[in-house]
Amino acid sequence: MLLPFVISCFMLSLLLINLNTLATVLIILFIFFAFVLITGIIKSAKLKRENEKLERMSKTIEEQKNEYQDFTEGHLYSNNNPKTD
Repeated sequence: MLLPFVISCFMLSLLLINLNTLATVLIILFIFFAFVLITGIIKSAKLKRENEKLERMSKTIEEQKNEYQDFTEGHLYSNNNPKTD
């Protein structure tokens, strides 16, 4: 009569060890994926800020290109000077 009780206690202890192991593994996996998620969110925010910065720089570069004036029309070049015969 004592043998089935010992066997059931042994099975229960194996089950508890497996539940503890399972809980430990799940906690470790949760921490890992939380770390990956937080890292991804931080990197995404940094990339968004970098993109906004590059867009501002692109706009200023375009404005600088539009402000360019041809300097070859000065008085030292003969293409705009009146012809003196």
